[in-house]
Amino acid sequence: MSHRDHQPVRLLQGPATKAPAAITASAVGFVFPDGSNALSNVSFSLARGACVGILGPNGSGKTTLLHLLAGVRHPTSGSICIDEDPSMQLGQRGLSPAQRLGWRRKVGLVLDSPEAMLFGGTVEADVAFGPANLGIDPDGVKARVKRELDRLHLQDLRSHPIHALSRGEKRRVAMAGVLAMDPEILLLDEPLLGLDSPSRRDFIGLLGDLRERGKTIVLTSHDVQFVAEEVSHALLIRDGEVLGQGPPEGVLTDRTMLAAAGLQEPWVTEVSRGLGEEGLLLRGDDPLPVRRHEFIALLRSQLSRKRDLQQ
Repeated sequence: MSHRDHQPVRLLQGPATKAPAAITASAVGFVFPDGSNALSNVSFSLARGACVGILGPNGSGKTTLLHLLAGVRHPTSGSICIDEDPSMQLGQRGLSPAQRLGWRRKVGLVLDSPEAMLFGGTVEADVAFGPANLGIDPDGVKARVKRELDRLHLQDLRSHPIHALSRGEKRRVAMAGVLAMDPEILLLDEPLLGLDSPSRRDFIGLLGDLRERGKTIVLTSHDVQFVAEEVSHALLIRDGEVLGQGPPEGVLTDRTMLAAAGLQEPWVTEVSRGLGEEGLLLRGDDPLPVRRHEFIALLRSQLSRKRDLQQ
């Protein structure tokens, strides 16, 4: 989709349904108080259960867009709507107290800096903070805290003071606190930032679990291959404008669009393209893969073709 075409595109995880969109952004713009423009005419529609990766260089507007979707800021033009419900629409006037509570119940935001999200003295107290402030009864809060401590492997740290945790542990606590609020929509700002390989694998496993539970997920990242592997749709943004959006196999194989966004194509696609140019991998009708399992399947298919020719 060209940045000149600002009609909302419905980003679907599976076949089209009649269910209302989880989030609809309509011609959203945002200008900081100093007059600098962060977002211009951003439009899209996210189906329930979609997993969307927002890609772009530093300063492109990714984090500002997440803040708007979370209701932390309000747009200076355009609007954002949850579940196509007119009572859940965020425009230039911001949210009323009732709308803000409803937004907090529906949408959870995990920042890239966990320190800004931690309020409790201990891990257990911090994870309990969010659901308690939503008015959940004490037994319900206790059950939610236990569930998320188990899910994020934080049981052994439940009584530890927040200030004694490593940065990676703080990120897990911040995630647990948001998940304990059980939002339908989860916004993740650079979730892979600073993670080592084991923590990265754990997060990808958690992401899969959340998708199986039907959560709508919007994440930002600089890692093009990660987005290609894990999301159902990608959105490219630069200088506050959407340059393209759609399935990874379409958006992330368009070198012109990626270059305009200041990004490189996934390494799987780059290697496959190079081998194809040498006549070693792709035939004319083979689509360029973006995921590792697609690349492996293509290699196996090519080896099978060669064996058949040799027989």
